[in-house]
Amino acid sequence: MMRQDVYCAFCSTKRKIYTKKHSGLINIVISLFMAILTSLIVYQDLDIRMSIVLGFYLALSEIFIHLRWRMSLICHECGFDPILYNKNPELVANKVKLQLEKRKLDPNSYLKPKLKIPIKILDKNINKVTIKKNISDTQSLFSPPSA
Repeated sequence: MMRQDVYCAFCSTKRKIYTKKHSGLINIVISLFMAILTSLIVYQDLDIRMSIVLGFYLALSEIFIHLRWRMSLICHECGFDPILYNKNPELVANKVKLQLEKRKLDPNSYLKPKLKIPIKILDKNINKVTIKKNISDTQSLFSPPSA
């Protein structure tokens, strides 16, 4: 299975990601076939220079498969990147803010489902953090959830 349904860790939007992040046997066979075909077209015979072309095709397929996997991890709705989040959370927070501002200005976003983004609010009177999942429902971290 090449694609898998997952949920974004930030906005809980369902999306599909590619699970294959490196070349497999079928990619190696296709690269070998393309190298043989290129050798037959260019040199009119199987030539040792085919190994250079094979290396080029293998590197090209690995780059494309890895880039496809990497780009599928980024959420298209909120811009959250889980790989970059492990390395630099502040940079991801800025990218998510930019994506959400861009989404706010886009008129097509009114037709998309509303994102479920948690908002942390510090209540200064009681000194506790409240998480708002939506505008209507509010739940305190220190009190039991309301039914």
